[in-house]
Amino acid sequence: MSAREITAEQQQMIDRLEATGAFRVLRAIDTPGIAPGALKPNERVALIVDTETTGLDLRDDEVVEVGILAFTYDEVDRFHRVIGMFEGLQEPDNPLSADAMNITGITPDMLKGKAIDRVALEQIINKANLIIAHNAAFDRPMCEKLCQAFADKAWACSATEVPWRRLGFEGAKLGYLLYQSGLFHRGHRALEDCYALLNVLTLPQKVADKSGLQLLLSSARQTTAIVEVAAPYELRAFFKSKGFRWRSEPRRWVKEVVETDAGAIVSEINDFRSSEIHVQVKSRTAFDRYKLSN
Repeated sequence: MSAREITAEQQQMIDRLEATGAFRVLRAIDTPGIAPGALKPNERVALIVDTETTGLDLRDDEVVEVGILAFTYDEVDRFHRVIGMFEGLQEPDNPLSADAMNITGITPDMLKGKAIDRVALEQIINKANLIIAHNAAFDRPMCEKLCQAFADKAWACSATEVPWRRLGFEGAKLGYLLYQSGLFHRGHRALEDCYALLNVLTLPQKVADKSGLQLLLSSARQTTAIVEVAAPYELRAFFKSKGFRWRSEPRRWVKEVVETDAGAIVSEINDFRSSEIHVQVKSRTAFDRYKLSN
């Protein structure tokens, strides 16, 4: 029985508990098995990827676990079926941080002598039209260090490209999304987190009349523009009011917008007519978003 399929008796018990106002019943996430079969003409393939790492430094820390769910979606971006999965452990060159061990439950003994199967990893990556991660700005650089095949794929970030707050959620952390969707899981291991994200993305959202997956896929197809501005310090209030964020290296104000909106923003900045302001605009697609160099 699926976690979302409950008996009439169970539903009555849930209703009685929740009617008291003292309880809220959460359901375990679904973990659908692999549905075999050749791809149909209207099916495309996406991967949900999650990594566990020795720490949070993009340049020096290493992947110790990777989990992947491969699934298909149809011509209107609805989830169809899971077609593959992958998980693997890797003994790192450097030690796990205490935080990593506490959060994941992974220990050095569990990793001793382990190596991720690169051939099997590349095989599942090569199936993908899109790779989804819940923090792509972290997971993409870490994955590219692990396997070059990740670098040639389009990526989407389910944490930042789905308007979770507009959909009624208090935040974009996976734990918040699960709880407010009435679900729970046994994280934080990579494949379990992939299943959790699949559950959240495929739930219908009443506010948008679409699932998170449909909103994410629509976002991934957009070309965006990165507007970078070197400007005098006294203009900081203007850039903050326009939603720019400060990047210390190099020293720039930065904002990502839909490409068609970039011209209006640049025109407004140019109205200052200052020789000290230098503006650069870079177009980005899902193929280059979230790369470390960007």
